[in-house]
Amino acid sequence: MKDNHEHFQLSQKVVLYDPVVKRFLLLKEIDGMDGSEKYEGPWDLPGGRVSNDEDPKVSLKRELLEEVGEIDFEIKDVVLVNVMHVRNDMKGLRRCRAYYLAIYKSGDIQISDEHTEFRWETIENVIKNKEYEPVREAIEKATEFLKRTEYLNDLKRLQADFDNYKK
Repeated sequence: MKDNHEHFQLSQKVVLYDPVVKRFLLLKEIDGMDGSEKYEGPWDLPGGRVSNDEDPKVSLKRELLEEVGEIDFEIKDVVLVNVMHVRNDMKGLRRCRAYYLAIYKSGDIQISDEHTEFRWETIENVIKNKEYEPVREAIEKATEFLKRTEYLNDLKRLQADFDNYKK
């Protein structure tokens, strides 16, 4: 049986957010590494392809370990899914990419040899810097998720305060 990667590819990216400094991790790919930088730009998020027989969560943790080293993080949720149809040697190829929000807790970032540098950037810098265009939508969606979570926590605190007041 032929490998399904010829017709369908699943990849995952991690929008890694440090709540202490309120910044997102960006990785700069080596020029010519896989040819994607000419389409997607030099700055990327950690992640990669999921093998056919691999659990997506296991793949996500493996990719983070490979690309940024042993850090402590918590995966929150999927914040964006893109499905693209591209041509591959005159065959149809459908590519699906899921973007997960993960909260950085601790550890030193040690980038892989696939990257030349890393940066922690604010949402404001990501929005105004054109070279971050390929990762902008995922970071904006992650920011929206973080704001919704913060609003929900505020509501829970207000409810608890009100319940205490009634007692």
